Amino acid sequence: MIVIGSYFKTDIQRYFSTLATNSANLTNLADVIEATKSDPKEEYPERGINLDSPEYGESLKRNAFFAGDGGIPEVLDSYNLDTVAAPAMYGPSVSFAARSGIPVIVVPMGEYPKQTRQSDRHSA
Repeated sequence: MIVIGSYFKTDIQRYFSTLATNSANLTNLADVIEATKSDPKEEYPERGINLDSPEYGESLKRNAFFAGDGGIPEVLDSYNLDTVAAPAMYGPSVSFAARSGIPVIVVPMGEYPKQTRQSDRHSA
């Protein structure tokens, strides 16, 4: 996710310019950074990305592996498949597909009971 998150920096200003509504009035990366730092729900600084860190370099290497011979593209090629179908939730199949730039079909799997706490929804 570190590598995918890094592309955010280059595309965010263009994205904001296309919004029909923008209730937070964000226009550029500096606005996003300030909003992230000031909202406790964003878990800053635990989720900050340092592009010069050794962890980032290792993540790039892992992403390259899983985006090629060690991941979904190799499986799709081996079995002559075109896409990945996965439950409509964030998980490894969606993450690895995104890293590889391959299509994903998400399948609705119902909904959580109303009494389910938010923290229970992302335990997998």
